[in-house]
Amino acid sequence: MRADDSGGAHAMTAPQMNQVLLDLYSCPTMRERWPVVLDEIREALHARSAVVQLLVRDEGQVRSYWTVRDSESEADREIHDRYLGDAVNPRMRARRSPGPGLGPVVIRDRDLFDPDDSAYRELQERLSAARLGTFMSVGSELPGGERLALVLHRDVGCRRDFDADEEGFARRFLPHLRQAVNLSTQLASAGERAGELAGALDSLRAALIVCDADGRICEANRAARELLARRRQVLLHGERLLAASAHDHAALRRLVLETAHDAPDGPARFFVLGGDGAAQLLQVRLQALHSPELAARTAAPTGRPVLLVLSDPSTAPVLPAELLALLFALSPAEAQLAAALCRGLSPGDHAAERRVSVGTVRYQLKQVMAKVGVSRQSQLVQRLYSSVIAQALA
Repeated sequence: MRADDSGGAHAMTAPQMNQVLLDLYSCPTMRERWPVVLDEIREALHARSAVVQLLVRDEGQVRSYWTVRDSESEADREIHDRYLGDAVNPRMRARRSPGPGLGPVVIRDRDLFDPDDSAYRELQERLSAARLGTFMSVGSELPGGERLALVLHRDVGCRRDFDADEEGFARRFLPHLRQAVNLSTQLASAGERAGELAGALDSLRAALIVCDADGRICEANRAARELLARRRQVLLHGERLLAASAHDHAALRRLVLETAHDAPDGPARFFVLGGDGAAQLLQVRLQALHSPELAARTAAPTGRPVLLVLSDPSTAPVLPAELLALLFALSPAEAQLAAALCRGLSPGDHAAERRVSVGTVRYQLKQVMAKVGVSRQSQLVQRLYSSVIAQALA
């Protein structure tokens, strides 16, 4: 729908307004609903464009860092950004600024520019190129010096200002808009933090699983998913973690349930899955977690989330020589020796592998032990496996 020159806002009935608010409060969890809400606002106010922005002043110029648009403005995004993007929009560098306050502040171009201001003439040219006309913004200050703004434009051919009824409608809508935007940004921030944490956990070689008291998996990092795919001692049935043998399954279920009712600072529990030989063993450490966010996502009616750390003793971590060199200030040759000792090689084995004399390797070993701060080879290996590198790769 295009804006026209008819006067006054659409008179929204109470059911229509309730529907707009229902749509608005669905936006924090469904970002795709924002254009629907802004289409309704655009039509109610006879506007060509309805946009919501979060603004911040940076080195004397205002810039937007969060924007949602009505469907027509989204379709015209390229042309709007070309002529009215932050870098070229005269409003963003206007010397006048809106008054402070948490309540609604209404701004028109006459509040920002004098009629003979060259920046105002430039703005009019840019608006015409973007096919936009009369402007009104209704906004409020947010904590931290940020600003929320509902930005409205008529069509380029419509010279009618936004009247008192339309302004009043926008003012009444603003508190609801503020709440919805606040929820949207909080959820987006939480989602970003969760994504960053998931990325960090996926970088670890330790297999980490979080489940509820009934064994339903809430989270699993990449190492855990890979382990579940290749090992037969544990498997997934739907979303539930199962042990392959009946004996192991009963014991694992009991331990998960008991751990879920432990205090978060209580002692960890340990369990070994499999019994057909050392190569088939899978070691499990269980610990109760104090995490209201994870607890809210569990399906079990009682109990805390449980962290399971799974370790395959047949696959010891390989400590990269380049990381050992960085952490302990070792030379390349010394770091290669340290990594070889962690793989179970003797100094003689390493000398043969590198085709150097045993005497050279023994001299390098003394240098490594001095830099690491130990006096025996067994202490050296223990110190290397206690390092942050080993913890990350364990």
